Amino acid sequence: MKVINIGLIGAGTVGCGVIKVLSESADIIEKRTGIRIQLKGIADIDPDRERPVDIPKSLFTTNAYDLIEDGSIPIIVELMGGTTIEIGRAHV
Repeated sequence: MKVINIGLIGAGTVGCGVIKVLSESADIIEKRTGIRIQLKGIADIDPDRERPVDIPKSLFTTNAYDLIEDGSIPIIVELMGGTTIEIGRAHV
């Protein structure tokens, strides 16, 4: 089985929805594609905020570049809201 690591930038409403779908659909995705999608990291400006899904604290960083520069994460999904840019923080 092939494993593909992904990173998410943003863990708000949409990000949590993606995490939920990936978690609940992991087996069917693997069965249909032969690939296990593994969530390797999440960049969010507020890692301690309560969320509607359980997310291990160890996955969080506040610096999106931690994920972007991680060579083991070939896919980064940007799911943050807002209209501002904060370099070096989760908002990139």
